[in-house]
Amino acid sequence: MPQETRLTLAHLQRIERYTDALVQAADDHLSPQRMRTLPQAMKLSQLSNFLGVASESGSSPRAVANWVEYQMGRRETRRAWQESGLGKDILSQIRQMNQWAQTIVAEAQANATATDNDPAQSAADPEWQQRLVHLKLIRLYAGYLRRTFVARGGQ
Repeated sequence: MPQETRLTLAHLQRIERYTDALVQAADDHLSPQRMRTLPQAMKLSQLSNFLGVASESGSSPRAVANWVEYQMGRRETRRAWQESGLGKDILSQIRQMNQWAQTIVAEAQANATATDNDPAQSAADPEWQQRLVHLKLIRLYAGYLRRTFVARGGQ
């Protein structure tokens, strides 16, 4: 069962509120200036792999961050991920998305409790919900990052 199907409509509606912020973060992290200075070592496949790791990580946002750290440390990809600052920006964004996930889950939980519209929501484990929401945010961001890279001429 795909992760998104385990999120309630209340979660998904709240996640949508962050779309513009996620697109803006991708735009900022791959600014025209960074694209001019980004080493030729950065390839579209690396951002595709980032999206793939985010999509396949199950329920672990930390596994996605670990993959970024790995890219920052690898000799072959260090210039693109570490020296350019891109990896640091992505890790910072992942931390920010964790805070957003906490807010989303708390709001959805409070709404479900107040309205009793979704008893499954109020009984669900908030920590698990937070992980799923966090991963959904990371997946969206990874997709926007990849699109921005292509739109700005990255191949």
